[in-house]
Amino acid sequence: MTMSRRSTTGCTACKKRRKKCDEGKPQCQRCLTSRIPCSYDFIEYPSSVAHLVQRTRPAPRSVAELLASLSRDLASSNSSNSALPVSPNLSETVDVLSPIHFASHQQSFSGLSSSRLPPGLLQWVTGVSRDTPTQPTSVTSQVAWSFHDDCEDYDPEGIHAVLCTAPTMHRNLKENTLPFVLQCYAQWAIVSVFEPLKIAHTMKEQVVQQFSSEDTRTRCILMANVMEMFGRQLVVDETRLPIVTHLTSEVRASCSSFIALWPSESLVPGLDKQNAMRILDSTLEVRIMTLQIYTQPMAACIQLMEEAAPVFRRACSEPPGQALNLPNILLESGLNLRHYASVDVMTSTLTGRPTFFKYYVPFSLELCEQILQSQENSGLRWLHGVPDQFIIMIAWINSLCEIPGASTDLGLISRIERDLPQITIAVGHQGDSALCIGRMAVQECWRYSMFIYLYMALCGANASDPRVVRAQKGFMRLVKGIKPGRNPDAFLVSPMIIAGIATRKERDRDVLRERVLNLREYTTPHTSGNDAWMQVEEVWARTRVEGRVAVWSDLRIACFTISGK
Repeated sequence: MTMSRRSTTGCTACKKRRKKCDEGKPQCQRCLTSRIPCSYDFIEYPSSVAHLVQRTRPAPRSVAELLASLSRDLASSNSSNSALPVSPNLSETVDVLSPIHFASHQQSFSGLSSSRLPPGLLQWVTGVSRDTPTQPTSVTSQVAWSFHDDCEDYDPEGIHAVLCTAPTMHRNLKENTLPFVLQCYAQWAIVSVFEPLKIAHTMKEQVVQQFSSEDTRTRCILMANVMEMFGRQLVVDETRLPIVTHLTSEVRASCSSFIALWPSESLVPGLDKQNAMRILDSTLEVRIMTLQIYTQPMAACIQLMEEAAPVFRRACSEPPGQALNLPNILLESGLNLRHYASVDVMTSTLTGRPTFFKYYVPFSLELCEQILQSQENSGLRWLHGVPDQFIIMIAWINSLCEIPGASTDLGLISRIERDLPQITIAVGHQGDSALCIGRMAVQECWRYSMFIYLYMALCGANASDPRVVRAQKGFMRLVKGIKPGRNPDAFLVSPMIIAGIATRKERDRDVLRERVLNLREYTTPHTSGNDAWMQVEEVWARTRVEGRVAVWSDLRIACFTISGK
């Protein structure tokens, strides 16, 4: 498929964001739609060369010095390896390459530390030819291009402008790999992260740091290859599934090796915790766990969490046998420690399984306000869309479920009913206004699902309880008021699973089913996303056959039926 050349007379804003410009005057249509300043900065030629075609100035390369430095580092660290020549087509391109274009030039990536990789994965970081075709099959190709055509320009918040850099257009230079990696991460963030703009700058710094290290560069490029495909097609086919398998195998191996070592706390105070944090940060990072959800069964994801649990525990400050202080973890810990704890709580909520650890949660509205005020520097709402205050409340409800008499304590239940509506949720005002409205709706859907969880999980109510019915109706009213689409539907799936257990009317079930299964990644069999929704279908089918309404324990049975866990 022939790629169209970009305009050489586009406006400054479009060039900076690497977007096609319609060259409208005085403002182009894209800038008008995005409500950003629009201007044209034409190159001034001397009068003696007036025959040259008029052009606007290219976008500034804000990280030119960084790329130059990285080029020197790569050249010095890989001087023994000869660089493969860059494709002539690549050298003639004058703008950031799309992920699809980069995919056709992956043979230019060489000189990377990949000695420990299985031979089947060397093709993704070196010039080794592969047996499988680089392009999808005809049917898949049509779907992929259709999705890409729709989403190529869909970047209303300018994530590419923040993350991406222009490749150096010279032959035989290896630093073009970094722009490829950043482009892949940007596309993945747009389709997978709730608030990508919130973490775009931090993500770029982390990627550049990982790429500059021999120890992490290969893994960074491997993840980028998976992100490139998922960002375009919302699925990962058999050509790149081995990458995810390899990455998760590395996590398991690192965790096993660390667990086998005797804790070093007796030798140097705090050393064992530091080593555990290093393992979490270097292997069990957010991106690997997120990619696993879309590529591997629920059982595999639960197994990985289970194998990493001892490492997570040794990274926490509490002495053995003591419950973990969840607010402290979410407020003060590193990203991957926070992520493990949040995923532990959420996995319990969406499967009916117990959490891997007991958490201490001194819940109060003051604590919720503290979390709200600190979300600029902590929390994980930006990733999945669930407010961190609700993570805290879920863990608190889980702990109350183990206290005799808590489920019938009317004063306690009334307090939670009063507190839930008063929890303030952060509302971002930056970026696209339609996205802001959708994000607000997602978080309010979580509030309704929290009421359902309170009544069904703690109080033991069934789906026909008036309190559950009222919360479920509010949830459905909000969902039906949101225009269907990938965003926000991709972030509504988790609260839809909770609400789905309480949904009895077939027309409401059809609405939820359609919203979830219109998301391509949730239609792929034997992936965690599809397995999670199949739990709801299993509950509906069983209660229909047995002629009764659902109770919360049905979710645990469905999880075991679907995943064996």
